[in-house]
Amino acid sequence: MSTADQTKPTRPTRKPSASPRQLLAITNELTRADSLDAALERLVDLLSLHLNAERSTVFLNDERTGELYSRVAQGEWRREIRMLNNRGVAGWSFTTGEGAIIADAYADERFLDDFDRRT
Repeated sequence: MSTADQTKPTRPTRKPSASPRQLLAITNELTRADSLDAALERLVDLLSLHLNAERSTVFLNDERTGELYSRVAQGEWRREIRMLNNRGVAGWSFTTGEGAIIADAYADERFLDDFDRRT
């Protein structure tokens, strides 16, 4: 096997979407929060604003059950959402360590429309 065959493919270099000034502003906003929940709620608001997202949710992993659960969510639906930590877009992001911004969720094969119907 040649050296070229042994090299792993590299990810394409991405241009940062946020400037250092924007990141500092977000960090300053988060440090003013008086609790973890307040910081997470502000983070979700800021991410949605900067990413021009309709809504955002923070999912945490429950190691005991192997599930992701919603800790903070935007919108009218405030009930906790639970799903296996390898299902859906959130599960894909969790297992691969990659973020996902999806323009049309219904066109994405990872999207769990059964959760969408319930929420």
